[in-house]
Amino acid sequence: MNFSNTCFDEKLKTRLENGFSSGRIPHAIIIEGSDEKSRREFASFFAKALLCKGEEKPCMQCNSCKKSESKSHPDYKVYEGKGKTSAVNIDDIRELRNDIYVVPNESDYKIYLVCNAHKMNEYAQNAILKSLEEPPKYVVIMLECEDKSQLLETVRSRATSFRIGEATENDISQKKIDESKELSLKIATAIIEPSEAPLMSVLGKLEKDKQLLQLCIAEMTVVVRDAVVYNKTNEEKNIISNDKECVKILAQRLNVSQMFKIIETLNGIEQDLERNANNSLLLSRMCYLLRKNAGR
Repeated sequence: MNFSNTCFDEKLKTRLENGFSSGRIPHAIIIEGSDEKSRREFASFFAKALLCKGEEKPCMQCNSCKKSESKSHPDYKVYEGKGKTSAVNIDDIRELRNDIYVVPNESDYKIYLVCNAHKMNEYAQNAILKSLEEPPKYVVIMLECEDKSQLLETVRSRATSFRIGEATENDISQKKIDESKELSLKIATAIIEPSEAPLMSVLGKLEKDKQLLQLCIAEMTVVVRDAVVYNKTNEEKNIISNDKECVKILAQRLNVSQMFKIIETLNGIEQDLERNANNSLLLSRMCYLLRKNAGR
């Protein structure tokens, strides 16, 4: 294979070479690890190699390679999702499911890349299952994601995983830390709303991301503890969370007993997470207990 202009590690190169030389190309692939740019570069390389008409693949000289490079190959389709979340939705998956039964235009393969697969909701992931399990022989579906653990087990079990180097832990962690701070404040505010809908909406974003849920619980615990301290001292200098106004609102709307019960609930949920309890059930219980402890 032609690995020029790539930075794949030797283990990954060996896997690719063995797969192509033996003709055993997986029909469903999960591309995980590293960063989004690297994962998509790998997907592009894999697609070019499959579509290439040259001997050393990808040759980068044949018409197929040139079309792939210019993103105009009719047998390579990319689903990037829409909206702020860039999540591929169930309508996109339905389109993919219908399209896979149309034979390739120019190649022996028809390739689909689903970007940010970890952002797909459960309905979209379930919708793609049959296509992953029983696709036409010429179809290859690639799912690009941060980590395969963010996908449903039924999806993971139907695909071959390729990890691109090591996950960029620092970048991902910082991104998730920032996201957890934002979400934890929304959760804290939603607890004291008259309706449970705002809280359910925020918690729903954590259903498929255990790590993010753990970070949110830790951050929210700090916020509530700050609110307890502020309730007793009325001094801003004792607040260590990044949103003093949220802390003040909680301190005004909840009494100390209620806040201690909320902290106990968060500690309990955290312990259940460490025992690998079901995320969906935990979030439902978390919603109920948080509102109950807040007197809602």
